[in-house]
Amino acid sequence: MANGRWMNVAAAGLAMFVQAAVAQNGPVPERPSNPYMPPVSPRRVAVPAPTWVPGPPGTRGFTSVQVNVNAQGMNILGDAANEPSLCIDPTAPNRIAIGWRQFDTVLSNFRQAGYAYSRDGGRTWTFPGVITPGEFRSDPVLESNRQGTFFYDTIPDTSVSWRCEVFSSLDHGATWGSPALANGGDREWMVIDKSGGIGDGNIYEKWNNQFSCCGVNSFGRNTDDNQFPWPSPVTPPINVGGGAIAVGPDGEV
Repeated sequence: MANGRWMNVAAAGLAMFVQAAVAQNGPVPERPSNPYMPPVSPRRVAVPAPTWVPGPPGTRGFTSVQVNVNAQGMNILGDAANEPSLCIDPTAPNRIAIGWRQFDTVLSNFRQAGYAYSRDGGRTWTFPGVITPGEFRSDPVLESNRQGTFFYDTIPDTSVSWRCEVFSSLDHGATWGSPALANGGDREWMVIDKSGGIGDGNIYEKWNNQFSCCGVNSFGRNTDDNQFPWPSPVTPPINVGGGAIAVGPDGEV
């Protein structure tokens, strides 16, 4: 959708992506199946294993840096994480934030909205913990706008209903404010217009309408920097399902 107009971009590739997603196992309700378990004590203990590893030959010194680390930059015993999503401040690319599904202990699949941030381009990371401690959350998606505000989209416990909530950060991922209700459903994806055009700053979100709040209405748009609950969603030309969305140079979606 370009400022209200739908664009049929790479339809064949999108159809292949959706078909592949449908071929996988169906979505599992995003709700706790294990109770929350606190970290196994002691948790934040430095262990004698590096959190980075050299890259393979020919990668010019490429390294892999762990982000869920303790205050000494070392691995944390007993926890786990998956489904990472990363965003970068376009005004200062050394400022990065990343979110993931945080498991405080491998003894439980109870997950939370983990996050960390870097101020040196990913060379070192600060891991404050989770956005809402003790609260079940899943499917993290992070994005930034052109001014460098960060946004964190996540699905809370869907025992009552499917929905998404979007948090905002004015300090580039160090802290997060209260969430705005963003409608939503399973396999949500979020993208922000950075074109500088009439739609600059618009936040777009899609999800799988088979597991959602709003029937076939599986596409939403926010135009107020996530300050208030999002307007009612609309019906896109197709159910994007597990696919993703993107914004082009002229603001087309």
